[in-house]
Order: sequence, then structure tokens, then C-alpha cells
Amino acid sequence: GSFCGFSLNDFAQVFLSTVTDPVTCELTLVIALIPILAFCMTETGMIKDFLEGLKGFVSSRSVLVVVPAMLGMLPMPGGALFSAPYIDGEAKKMRMDSDLKSFVNVWFRHCMFLVYPITPTLILASRLSGADLFHLILIQIPIFIIYLSTGYVFSILSIKSNNKGVKDAGFHRIIPLFISVSPLLLVILLIALGVPLALALIVGIGSVFGLKRVSYGKVLPLVWHGFNWRLVFAVFGMMLFSHMIQASGAINALVSYIGHAETYPLLFLILFSCFAGVATAQPSVALAIVLPMALQMLGQLTPVAVSMLYLTTYFSYLVSPMHLCLILTVEYYKARLQGVYRRLIPLSFFVCLTGLILAYGLLTRF
Repeated sequence: GSFCGFSLNDFAQVFLSTVTDPVTCELTLVIALIPILAFCMTETGMIKDFLEGLKGFVSSRSVLVVVPAMLGMLPMPGGALFSAPYIDGEAKKMRMDSDLKSFVNVWFRHCMFLVYPITPTLILASRLSGADLFHLILIQIPIFIIYLSTGYVFSILSIKSNNKGVKDAGFHRIIPLFISVSPLLLVILLIALGVPLALALIVGIGSVFGLKRVSYGKVLPLVWHGFNWRLVFAVFGMMLFSHMIQASGAINALVSYIGHAETYPLLFLILFSCFAGVATAQPSVALAIVLPMALQMLGQLTPVAVSMLYLTTYFSYLVSPMHLCLILTVEYYKARLQGVYRRLIPLSFFVCLTGLILAYGLLTRF
């Protein structure tokens, strides 16, 4: 704003437009509620109940996939450190080395980011671009399947396990397992039925209190401790930055200095989102920069185009050396970053490129 010659009045107008923007209000509320739901499920023991119950239904090798993926549905900074201890016991039984354990934890923890309806980054992409959330998810389901299959083949499949099947998958274990994950399923169902996301999350949080019979005196402390004010301010800051980019006209000035950006705008945006994902190691921040730029350059964003930018940002963030989950996992398992990268970079490049090709096929066809 300062470089574009904004006055104090201009700054005030941009700030006011951000505060009064319905998208900002909704997004800030949603991002505030998601960590509260995650915290309440963790503190009341629902996540522990789920993980314990899961062991009776899946093999040891499947635990390595399912546990990080399920815990990945509880978004939190550096959350891979939360899932690392849970899979460590099974990994040691199968004599996995530290590099492989690190790859498995990072790779499968982030798989749900592609299709999970209450992923903050996916919600942000939908709101900033105007693309329908479930339309985005529908486009990315094939990529999700390729992601899981590729990771499984090149990591889990080669592991020798003494546990060939489930231990005890009796009906008496299904109900407790279902109850332990029911708040998340309830939120997803309500969203699919068209209930506003914020309201669905409030109902989900309420269901945790009801199912675990939390006393009234403990409700407010749980909500208070689950509230992540840093995350809320970060989201507001991203929206303010997005509004500032649009108001300043900086994108038009930038494009005028870039050779073929106008000729190949989507290619330029894909390359730029790749740079933004690696540089920021925060996909939400990267998308807050890229999507307003894309709107300026393309005029209108189709769900397929949004998906292409989302995939590029996501996979570049996944391999970023500043990616907090990656750093914490490598440190926890005392692994070598270069050893983890031997699998992580080639597989990320392959899945991302495959996703872009599939999406481009949809874009040109429809």
C-alpha cells in the first residue's frame, strides 16, 4: 500500500472493506471453530478412543496409513508431531528405518488436504475464488486416489508385517469406533446437506460435549483453550493482504513487467504458486497471494483452474524445507532430510504433474 502511494484514508478504506466483507467474517469464524473442535475431541479422549478402536479393524501396515490420515483431519500447526508417536510403535515392529517412518508420517498425514471439506486451506481457496467447495473436492478425488496409491506402493507395500489381518473386528467394537469419530462425520454430513459451515462446526462441537457428557463448568474452558487467536489473526491478515492487493492494482503493474504472462497466464500462475508454496511453507498464505493475482489476470476462475493452482501450491508446500510438519517429523525420528527427500520430492512431482495433466484435460474439454 505504501509503495502504491496509499494515504491513511486509503488504508482505512481497505481495512473497513476487509472487516465488513462477508467472506472475511465467515472464514475467520470457521477457522476459529475448527481448532476448537479438534481440541475438544482430543481433550475429551475421543481421538484416543478412535485410535485404540482402530487397531482391531486394520492390519499393522494399514495403521501407518489410517492414523496419520485421520489425525490430519484435525488441522494444527506442526500436527505431524501429534501423529508421529502413534505410528512409531507399529513402525518399530516392522523394523522401518527413520527416513521411511518420516516419509510415511508426512505423506499420509497430508492426504486429506485434497478432499476433506473442513480443511482450512481448501475452504480458503473456495472462498477467495468463488469456486464451489464440493466441486473442487470432486475434481481432486482422482488425485487423492493417485496420491494414496503412489504413497502406499512406494513405502508401505515393501514393508514386511507379521500382522496379516485384523485382530478383533467384532460388532461390539464398531459402535464405540463410530461414536469416537461421529462429530467429524456429522459436520461433513451437515455441510453436504447445505448447512452453513460455521453452524455445522458449532453443532459438531456441541455433539462432542453431549457424547462425552462434559459438565457445563468445563465447556467454556475447553472452548477457550481450543481457540487459536494466532490462527484467527493470521487468516484476517491474509484477507487484508488480499484486499490490499486488489485495491492497489499491484498485480497489473507486476504483469506488465513479465514477458509472456499475458500470453500464458495459467502457466505463469502455476509457476508462481509453486514458488509461493516453497517460499512461504504455508499454503493458505501462498493462496492468499496467488488467487487474487489469478482473478486479476484471468478475470474469472473455474473450479478446474482453482484446483490446478491449489495442487501446485499444496505439493510445493509439502516439499518445502521450511514445512513445519516435515522438520518436526525428521527431528522426532532422528532421520536425514535428504533421505526423506529421496521419496518425497519424486513422488510429489509425479502426483502433482499427473493432477495438472488430468485437470488440464478437464479444462480444455469443458
